[in-house]
Amino acid sequence: MTEGKRECSKLSSGVPAHIEIVLWRKVLQRMSQFLRLVDFLILDMLRRLATTAVKQMLELFRTSFQAKPDEVRMVLCLEGTTRSQILHKMVT
Repeated sequence: MTEGKRECSKLSSGVPAHIEIVLWRKVLQRMSQFLRLVDFLILDMLRRLATTAVKQMLELFRTSFQAKPDEVRMVLCLEGTTRSQILHKMVT
């Protein structure tokens, strides 16, 4: 091979192109594995968040369904009032 062709087959670091491709393949494979791991962690976190939210909402619906009419009426009357007004209504 001539000198010009030999220089074209090497990259700027002086390592032949085929060796550098092999080295980069390993780096890219590790990065890909890391990104997959992060993706699975985020998906698991979102699944747990959704499960917790649904459980809390179900519990809220259960307590709301089991509430007595007087309690519901009191909550509706207390909407938009301040804390001192609520305490005043409870005392009287």
